[in-house]
Formats: sequence, C-alpha cells, structure tokens
Amino acid sequence: MWRRVQHVALLHLIPPWSRNLTRREVDRRRLYLTDSGLVAHLLGLTAARLVPGRDPDHAGPLLEGFAVEQLRRQAWWSNEEVRLFHYRDYDQREIDLVVETPDGRVAAIETKTSSSIGERDARHLRWFADKLGDRLVAGALLHTGSTAVPLGPRLAALPLSALWMG
Repeated sequence: MWRRVQHVALLHLIPPWSRNLTRREVDRRRLYLTDSGLVAHLLGLTAARLVPGRDPDHAGPLLEGFAVEQLRRQAWWSNEEVRLFHYRDYDQREIDLVVETPDGRVAAIETKTSSSIGERDARHLRWFADKLGDRLVAGALLHTGSTAVPLGPRLAALPLSALWMG
C-alpha cells in the first residue's frame, strides 16, 4: 500500500544518512506525507491546537514535515544535484534533513516550533558540525520566529520564511 501512496506523490521516504559518525546510528527510513494540511486534517488538528507551545506532540512533526517537503521541492529544481537524508543515532541525536552533494559536501537542517532559540536547541546541529568538520558547508536551525541568529561557524538559526527568500 505504501508504494501506491508514494506513487501518487502523497508520501515521500527519506533514507537515513550513515557515514559512521558513531557506532550507534539508526538505519531507518523516515516517512513523510507530502501535504501537511492533509495530515493535520486527518489527525483532526485545528489551527488553535497548532499554536506553538500548545500541542508540541503534533506541531513539531507537522512543521518538520512541512519544511522537509518545501526543501525537497526546492532540491528538485535546483541547479545543484543533491540527495536528501535524515540522521539519527541511538543517543537521540537527530538532524531532520541532511543535504549531500555528489562530491560529499553536506548541509544540515533542523526545525523547531519555538520562536526563540536557545543554546540547547542547537546542540545536535553543533555536534553534527563538529563531527563533519569542513565537509559541513552550512547548518540551519529553522524556527517560527522572525530573526536570524548566528550559532557559530557556518551555523545559523533562521526563520522558516528564509526558505522563500532569494
């Protein structure tokens, strides 16, 4: 059944990114329904329930799915050939989207429903950047706020709206 749903472009599978950063990497594909509005409807979620902080069990995954789908669409028409992955290990470190070029350059993207970003929010992104060194060309923590905040070399917290800025 999943293949049929994927065939009509309602479902997208993102493979795991595994480059032996640790011996404890999770090797599972991640499943995204391509229409976050449809997902919200099927779950009976209203706009009032999705206000940041009100229903984090649903708002976080919906925002992540929305951002991943937007980035997947942009990758499709990009001049740069890229492959999309996700990363997770058994120590619960997770990167929502790993974008890799054929020559091994990597960008890492995390999403947060919060409009203000703290040090703790960027810990997985920083860990990933430390492990990859110069292979990581950029890391972004997308959030629901309106300001960009530098997080360190090649890392920044960016408003989700940055996805549509030239």
